[in-house]
Amino acid sequence: MTSIDNTSFFFNTRRPTLLLFAAWAMVQALVHWQYGIVTELEAHKYIEQADLLLDNGHVETPNFWLYSTQIFLIAGAKWTHAGFGAIVILQMLLNGFATFQFYRFSRKHSQPLTAFLLTMLLIVNWPYQSFNTYLYTESVFFSLTIIFSVYLFSLEKFNWKTFVTVTLLLTLLCVTRPTGILFLPCTFLYLLIRFFGKLHPVLKIFLALDLSWLFIVLLNLALGSGGEFDFLLPFREAHIICGVPTLNASGVVSGYQNTIGGIIKYITNHPGDAIGLFFKRTLAFFGLYRSYYSTGHNLYLALSFYPVFAAALYGIIHWWKSSKALVVYCITIIISTWGMVMLTCDDWHNRFFLVLVPFIYWLAMPLLDKCVTYFSGKNASD
Repeated sequence: MTSIDNTSFFFNTRRPTLLLFAAWAMVQALVHWQYGIVTELEAHKYIEQADLLLDNGHVETPNFWLYSTQIFLIAGAKWTHAGFGAIVILQMLLNGFATFQFYRFSRKHSQPLTAFLLTMLLIVNWPYQSFNTYLYTESVFFSLTIIFSVYLFSLEKFNWKTFVTVTLLLTLLCVTRPTGILFLPCTFLYLLIRFFGKLHPVLKIFLALDLSWLFIVLLNLALGSGGEFDFLLPFREAHIICGVPTLNASGVVSGYQNTIGGIIKYITNHPGDAIGLFFKRTLAFFGLYRSYYSTGHNLYLALSFYPVFAAALYGIIHWWKSSKALVVYCITIIISTWGMVMLTCDDWHNRFFLVLVPFIYWLAMPLLDKCVTYFSGKNASD
């Protein structure tokens, strides 16, 4: 039996799924062993809001409703006396289901070995998996973005039933993290290309304008929801990394409203300062380098992601031939998240970038698939 025959036999059994599950379980155990249940830093504010919700029936300021999922989970754990461990277990189970959905979609659109390797890459991505024991919003949000996207990609038709399901899942994303709103434009574009490509161009323009107006309204509501949402602060103090000012606060941003219009007005009035910040934030976002990380940590990030970036650029061309809608969806969420970072700041631990990891992996899948075909064929000929 040739090498390729052995490979084919192996991936026609359930062994890949069992191996992926074993790897996933091991990584989750290591993450829990390394970090325990993290209730400090950002988790503290969600615990505090959950206490307020249980005691008074409301959160401190309206912006916290945009983190409702995590706050309700913590409040439920406290109310039922289940403990924070129950939340971590739930986050891990949701992560496991999302990982299975990721594998299922990858296997449908690539060779079994490619899907296996790509899913294994997601499982052993330590920065991505590490948030599963944090009482942050990231773990649930990361999982929901995969589950929602696979559901969207699997749609064969779009009717009222699927419309309601998509709307509910999008709403859940938006109340898990405020950045869930960024999935609105990419979902609209995907549905427009996938199911409404034959609509009259004028109707498409009207639909695009209406959805753009709705997106801006919702974004402005988020900006004006109070609390910690001061989107002019990163300009006022020249934040590259959130919470780390590089300038002393000045009056240069005074007089501008905390709205999209106010931000645009500031940028047009101070283009040089804004462009400089955009460039530095872009380097931090895609470069992943952090001065406070060790050399080994920065090298690990570079080796883990830079080759994937190159593979994704190749994959875009391949995907464009078979699924323009998927390419537009993935690129739109990447550009939207990047744009959000340029207009605000980048996260201390690359959390804003990590939400893009599954989509970049999917874009990189065609090149990995080509490599698998090449080496499998070479082994067979040997």
